Amino acid sequence: MVIKVKQEDLLNQLEELVYVYDLQTNRLLYSNSSAQRLQMCSRPHQSHKCAGSGPEQPLSSQQFRVRQVTNGRNGRCYLLKEKRIDYQGRPACLQVAVDITQRESVSRQIQEKLRQEETLVECIRRLIAADGIEDGIHSVLRELCRYYQADWAFILELNECRSRGTITFQWCEKPRFHPSISNQEYSLSNLPLWNCVAPGSSAVLTAENPAIQRESPAQALWMRRHNIRHLMAAPFLLQDRELGYVAVANACSGRRDPSLLESVSYFVINELQKRRLYQQLSYQSTHDAMTGIYNRLEYDRYLEQNPQLHSAGVVFCDINGLKGINDCKGHAAGDAAICQTAQILRECFHKGKLFRLGGDEFILLCENASRQEFEHMAAAARQRLHKNGRERVALGTVWQRAPLDLEELCRRADEYMYQEKQRYYQAMAQRENPDH
Repeated sequence: MVIKVKQEDLLNQLEELVYVYDLQTNRLLYSNSSAQRLQMCSRPHQSHKCAGSGPEQPLSSQQFRVRQVTNGRNGRCYLLKEKRIDYQGRPACLQVAVDITQRESVSRQIQEKLRQEETLVECIRRLIAADGIEDGIHSVLRELCRYYQADWAFILELNECRSRGTITFQWCEKPRFHPSISNQEYSLSNLPLWNCVAPGSSAVLTAENPAIQRESPAQALWMRRHNIRHLMAAPFLLQDRELGYVAVANACSGRRDPSLLESVSYFVINELQKRRLYQQLSYQSTHDAMTGIYNRLEYDRYLEQNPQLHSAGVVFCDINGLKGINDCKGHAAGDAAICQTAQILRECFHKGKLFRLGGDEFILLCENASRQEFEHMAAAARQRLHKNGRERVALGTVWQRAPLDLEELCRRADEYMYQEKQRYYQAMAQRENPDH
């Protein structure tokens, strides 16, 4: 192939960059107008780094050798076509460089979007396949760490008043360099930047940012204490109400798009709502709705477990005259008497498990307390429950060392309580009818 001067005029009209250089001396013999306007100090073959791998194919006069290269001086990406030619009677190389930077940028964006979607699908799969909610969320945080090439991922849940937040889940790629701070509560008044997030958006916080140092020194200090250089946080919402954030710390500089966090947050809030619902149902199944203490079902379950104890004290309690309180003062007064009795028992027997068996009956099991300690707590309870000389409750107490039979201890405490209750009603009858 022979290029004549007239052909050079045609090449000057091309937008592509065209070079011809001497194969023996490597001297530039020709560059078209586009290449000259670019004012590149070096030709593509000299300053480009081949994007591929493997041995370079030899030049041919029959067909173009094509490769993708990046110019080290301007950082742009080119599709480089090279061919061996004869130029003015000497062996030369013709290079045609097509700028494909925009195309590569779009391609990288598409690839990044695909990676995001693949990670999101994997997060959803792990949530569904996990044995429990905790395992599922930990798996999601691990995937977020891997995608963002981050040191740490965590979930911060807000309380009802949105005044405090608790880190309920976390995943650390290097746990030995980052101690666990799960279940630690933080006042949001000391971390005001958490409150600057518009609904549905993401907060990107950077400790080195002078604006953060100026506007929120407490936030910057918190980040420094936890070795956080860069922090991304996306709120998860329920009916436009922020319930918390999913966040990653120290993400790779090329992976700081919060889009994946925003997508994951939708599924995270669903799992957290399931967890809260489960906890609520579990609590309701084991606790008395009025007093907040354990119910009869939990009492039966406790006895079935047959815990191995060194000693046990049992208190059986029954409110005296509850029906009279309900009849004379109303059920609200009766409910108040039940709640007050439960509160006093709970405060006096700090080592005990308190159950409401139904109506006005309570039973308390005090585990591994000494006889002296148990009797001291029982005396304090009697003093508070028998106020102003009135025996508001009947108490039956019993203590025993191991080996022991809890069911038998409970039966004996019930019997002692019944005997005390009988004495109470006999005394009441005697006061009402002193002549009999």
